[in-house]
Amino acid sequence: MSRIGVITGLAAEAAFFSGSVKPESFRVRVTGARAERAEALANDLLSEGCRALASFGVAGGLTADLGTGDLLLPDTVITTEGIRWPVNPEWRASLAASLPAGLECRGGAVAGSNKLISTIEEKQDFQTATGAAAVDMESQAVARIAARNAVPFIVVRAVADPADAALPPWLADCVSSEGKPRIGRALAALGRHPRSVPILFGAARQNRRALATLGRVAPLLGPSLELLG
Repeated sequence: MSRIGVITGLAAEAAFFSGSVKPESFRVRVTGARAERAEALANDLLSEGCRALASFGVAGGLTADLGTGDLLLPDTVITTEGIRWPVNPEWRASLAASLPAGLECRGGAVAGSNKLISTIEEKQDFQTATGAAAVDMESQAVARIAARNAVPFIVVRAVADPADAALPPWLADCVSSEGKPRIGRALAALGRHPRSVPILFGAARQNRRALATLGRVAPLLGPSLELLG
């Protein structure tokens, strides 16, 4: 089986590939929610022998029909420059066909951003500009590197914050380079912005639901590629 290189933003997303999933089938790199690191890490994965790439993690919803925990298997990635990169259609179809009963997926496009899209107004503007269903900070880098090296890639995303939910704009600064929460920094930010407390607790619940969805898909990522021969 071809080893798959997986790019995630958070350590909690990467953890799915060190448990029940065969760890020898994957190499995983975590960006720490830093979009600028994703391209270099994807390059590293290919240099280490990976023959396929996956962008795996949570995303922000941009359309009203997507709710927390919904699964996205986008067919297209839109970069910040407006370039559209199609995922590998056979791998995507194979993974979609492998999903367990009761777990449905959506297609469409995911747009890349170099920063956290936090407010409802930002999401509306971003959706209008791109036409995408969701936004994340890793998929565009994976798409670029996969296209440059002619290797298959796929995007697996679960919606955390939907289109009508805001996030604290300082939230990205509370993630370490290893993709783990910086509790002290988050507490300090909450001290400066006490009205953000309920928003942060809501975001944590949304993230847990999205991670639960991802946990159901991670074991299928390798076998779905294997089926293609």
